[in-house]
Amino acid sequence: VRLSLPLMRVDPARVAAASVGWEERLSDLSRPLTAVLVGGPTKPFVFDAATARAFLAALHATTEGAGSLFVTTSRRTPDEVTAALEDALPAGSRLYRWTPDARDNPYLALLGLADRFVVTGDSVSMLVEVARLRKPLAIFPLPVEPGVWPVMKKRLADVFQPRAGEHARGGALARLGDALYDLGVVGYSREFEAVHRALIDSGLAVPLGEPFPSTASDVPDDLPKVAERIGALFTPK
Repeated sequence: VRLSLPLMRVDPARVAAASVGWEERLSDLSRPLTAVLVGGPTKPFVFDAATARAFLAALHATTEGAGSLFVTTSRRTPDEVTAALEDALPAGSRLYRWTPDARDNPYLALLGLADRFVVTGDSVSMLVEVARLRKPLAIFPLPVEPGVWPVMKKRLADVFQPRAGEHARGGALARLGDALYDLGVVGYSREFEAVHRALIDSGLAVPLGEPFPSTASDVPDDLPKVAERIGALFTPK
């Protein structure tokens, strides 16, 4: 079953409960409240201090100082990125620094209470969870690591991706790609850009730098189709 978007979603009851606990704590922040959800580097994409500064510059240009920012980092966010964000955040912004033992994570509350979202393009889960709530969403794609070889590995990986109509990893070309991956010749091409395009083309997101969408489109939901397909596999013929 080829999906329009990944099936991931958050429990609305958990979002509502977290929102109640954080509503008063966010009441002093000016509106619109922009939640900035920060991921981290994942091959072949780079997220370092320089990228963080470019991210903030694009963020400032988009929001134009309107409202306030609440930035939250995550498990994969490097310390240098967190430090660069902290150094350049405008006055009145909030920063949540993720740590393994941290409690009271604001992520779910922000899903319920923020007016709009900026998400780094490396985190498909955060992108899709925001989109399924039909909140205004902007995507900041991370740059590919410099050098000819990383770019070539990614392009080679693209060659071995299954095409429409093929089973996920069942085609001969995909099996050859798996073998080359084991040898370190190619890397898996996790199609972050394809997810970005799907969200943008369906009106659920914009690239960071463009105006936030005023109204969200309907979100594709393949879950009933997937459940039906699974059920058919176990139905006696």
